[in-house]
Amino acid sequence: MKSKEKAFENFFILERLVSNLNEKNIPFLIAGDINHNRIQIKEKLGNEISFANDKDIETTIGKNSIDHIMFSSHSKSLYFKVLKNAITSSEKAKINHYAIRSTFNIKKGTELNN
Repeated sequence: MKSKEKAFENFFILERLVSNLNEKNIPFLIAGDINHNRIQIKEKLGNEISFANDKDIETTIGKNSIDHIMFSSHSKSLYFKVLKNAITSSEKAKINHYAIRSTFNIKKGTELNN
């Protein structure tokens, strides 16, 4: 499968996951290298999610903001930081992303389903 097709398929899976979690009112945090910027994700998912990196701080050496921590309305982001000094870069692994860190609170009164 070509990388563009794989990216489309992965984004479709993310879209369905977020939709299913929201339909069932399940709190969530989703983190990863999404390979889409915040605007592209919002265009597809609408206002169903929020982003810890709401200022589009660069998360890669290539000055992209494609690594995200996304969360439902059940949570509140308290802290977000890109750790540029903690970079893991390897010519063999082709890693060019910075570490990211965030702290959240689950809003009072949120029911956690089993």
